Amino acid sequence: NLYDVVEFYNAANKQKNLVTAFIAPKCGKISDNSAFAGCENLTQVRLDTSKTVKIGMYCFQNCINLEVFEPRKIELISGGHYAFVNCSKLTGEFTVCNTKTIQRAAFSSTQVEKVSGENVTTVEIQAFSNCLNLREVSFPNATKIGQEAFNKCARLERVDCPNVSEILHSAFSGCTSIDESDVKILLNAGITKLGFIGGGKFYGSIFAGCTGIKGKIIWDFPNLSTNAVPPNMFENCSSITAVEFKTPVCEIGGGAFKGISP
Repeated sequence: NLYDVVEFYNAANKQKNLVTAFIAPKCGKISDNSAFAGCENLTQVRLDTSKTVKIGMYCFQNCINLEVFEPRKIELISGGHYAFVNCSKLTGEFTVCNTKTIQRAAFSSTQVEKVSGENVTTVEIQAFSNCLNLREVSFPNATKIGQEAFNKCARLERVDCPNVSEILHSAFSGCTSIDESDVKILLNAGITKLGFIGGGKFYGSIFAGCTGIKGKIIWDFPNLSTNAVPPNMFENCSSITAVEFKTPVCEIGGGAFKGISP
C-alpha cells in the first residue's frame, strides 16, 4: 500500500547502503524524486512488466551497481532529469514511451546499448553523454538534439533521427563510430540551426573527433538561420577528403575543418 511504499522510500534514503533489491510486480510508477538515488548496492529493480512504467527525476541517480531493471518500456516523468545517470552497470535496450523530451543526463554514463522512442521530439543536454556502449538510437520524430547529447558515445554507429532541424554544440563530439551515412541523415535539408550562439560567442564542435566520417561532405542547407559553419564543426575528422558548398555561407568558424585529411 501507499504507506508502506512511502516508508520504504524514507528507509532507503536513511539506509542507502542496505538496499540491494526492489521487487514490486504490481508497481507501475515511481514518481518520488530521488527515490533510490545513491543506493550504491542496489542491483535489481523489478516492476510491473505488463505496462509502461513511469520513472521520475533522479530516481536511480548514482545506483552504480544496478544491473537488472524490468520492464524496459518506460515513461520519463517530466523528461526524467538524471533518472539513470551514473548507473554504470545498466546495459541492454530501452523503449521510451509517451515522452516528448528526454531531459538532462537521463541516461548519462550508463552502458545501455539501444534506445528508441516514437514520441520523442527533443533530446536535451547530455542525455546520453559518456554512454560508452550505446550503439543505436532511434527517434524518428525528434527535431532537436541538445548540447553534448551524445558526447563521447564512442560505439554509436546508427542514428535514426531523420527529422532533426536543430543540433546544438558538441552533440556528437567524440562519436568515433558514426559515419557519413549518419551525417547525411542528421544534416538534412530541413536543418535550421547548427551550434549555439550565446554571450556573443559561437559554439560548435558538433562532430569534432568523429573519425569514422569519410569522403566528401556536402553543405546544402537552404534553411539554416545562422548561415555559417560553426567553429570546430568537423575538427579532427581526419577521414574527410573534401567539402562541397551548394548553399553559400557568410562565415566558416575557427577550427571548423581543422585536422581533416589534406
